Amino acid sequence: MSGFFRILVVDDDDYQQALLNSMLGDNYEVITASSGEQAIDLARQYSPALVLMDISMPGLTGYQTCTAMKADDELAAIPVIFLSGLVELEDRLAAYDCGGEDFISKPCARVELRNKITITLRKIEERTRLVDEAKNAFSTAMTALSSAGEIGVVLGCLRESFGCADYASLIEVVLQSVSNFSLRASVQIRGMGGCLSRNELGDTSPLETHVLTALVGGGRIVDFNNRSAFNYEHVSILIRNMPTDDTDRCGRLRDHLAMLAEGINARVVALDAEFSRHAQQQAMILMIEKTHKTLLDIEKRHQGHKLRAATIMHKMVDRIEDTFFTLGLNEIQEKKILAMINDSVDKILRLYEEGLAIESHVKSVMDQLVGVGRKTY
Repeated sequence: MSGFFRILVVDDDDYQQALLNSMLGDNYEVITASSGEQAIDLARQYSPALVLMDISMPGLTGYQTCTAMKADDELAAIPVIFLSGLVELEDRLAAYDCGGEDFISKPCARVELRNKITITLRKIEERTRLVDEAKNAFSTAMTALSSAGEIGVVLGCLRESFGCADYASLIEVVLQSVSNFSLRASVQIRGMGGCLSRNELGDTSPLETHVLTALVGGGRIVDFNNRSAFNYEHVSILIRNMPTDDTDRCGRLRDHLAMLAEGINARVVALDAEFSRHAQQQAMILMIEKTHKTLLDIEKRHQGHKLRAATIMHKMVDRIEDTFFTLGLNEIQEKKILAMINDSVDKILRLYEEGLAIESHVKSVMDQLVGVGRKTY
């Protein structure tokens, strides 16, 4: 217990007022009232820490005065100790029923009176402390629950973003999540797929698009009036109705929205990587298909060359045989020359066959590559 407390003494007896003042005046600030009506007025005016209440008084009795005080929100928390010569059980029960904290019989000893007041004030102070702690704990719990719910919205948004295959669907997920906070937003995404800006009504106006783009250079979080922008390399989220009148909620939302913007920025990076990989694969497939077509052309030409080469060789053999009559060769020499020529022709044709076999193998490999590329996308 700390501080210099004010005590209101309510008694229609001037002697009792003076006696109580002398018993308490060196430790407490004592103010006095001679009636219940006056006691209520003084209690409103001075907000005493405690009331010492006589029971038998003209006008409102002590019971009635206490009942009236407990019914008044402004005075209900002030503890009342009854101080009376009425000592029957019924008197104590009546004091309890009307909201009294304690009951002291007249005449009372100075030590008893002070001890009773000290105990009562400590009890009230402890009760007040516990009530305040309970309120603070409740407030903290409610804040934690609110924050948990808000974090759940952010996590849900990030989870849904994994299923987005383009910028438009990603922006829709962000707008829907932000609306769960009762906020209105404009979102801009910038990446390999271009620049897309939208709000809850659709595409942003040219002016709003310009504002979103201009805010990027202003910092990670930019506040102006009741608006806040959250910027990352590939995403900007402009909140147009931040609850600036609620400092705690506004602070929590700033943290949550910054986390959301960072997560969406990472998803844009991932989408761009997927776009890049897809473009590379498409280019590779196109290159393989072109190579495949070229090989088919080469094979066709090779076949043509083989046929033409065979025809030329056979005609050459026929011409050589026709000229044997003019060369004066004997039969053995003619057969030897023809054997050499036919052997050379066979070797040349086998080379063509080997070339066709290699081309067939390469063609098979190219067919497999084309199949794999098409299955990937």
